[in-house]
Amino acid sequence: MKMIDANVLLRYLLQDIEEQYNIVKEIIEEGACTIPEVIPELVYVLSGIYEVKREDISMGIKMALEDVAVTDKSIIKTALEIYSESGFDYVDCLFIARNRVLKEPVFTFDKKLKKQLKEVAV
Repeated sequence: MKMIDANVLLRYLLQDIEEQYNIVKEIIEEGACTIPEVIPELVYVLSGIYEVKREDISMGIKMALEDVAVTDKSIIKTALEIYSESGFDYVDCLFIARNRVLKEPVFTFDKKLKKQLKEVAV
């Protein structure tokens, strides 16, 4: 299984460089994995540089993660759902997701995040 980085996943998601996409597709079909830290970079590049809508970012990354192994997949998918439906930065969505899924308490001075955490508190 090959470890792939954000640049490789971008080519897979965007399919904008056909030669690279074909290589990436083959690697992923053979078995590929990544690390959770790659996802915030993907979100940042897709939203900031390529100006992809939040919903499309969420859907695209979740679809890619069906083919690529990554730890904490349920947390990542929950965070992406929150990201697509909110105005929160992706990292804040990770905090909310960990709170929802793992029931981990979160301490923050961010008033907007604190309010959201209270709304989903269990």
